[in-house]
Amino acid sequence: MRSLFEPRSFRDGRVQVYGCSPGCLIVSLLASVILTIILNVILNLF
Repeated sequence: MRSLFEPRSFRDGRVQVYGCSPGCLIVSLLASVILTIILNVILNLF
């Protein structure tokens, strides 16, 4: 199984792109939204 965070190479390895696959991007976006909501709830409780 390929790693989500490994560099992707294009044009016979001359171009390397460090980035997420679309699935990884969606997961990280969801994680940041959920963490923001949790942080807001905690701050509103105190």
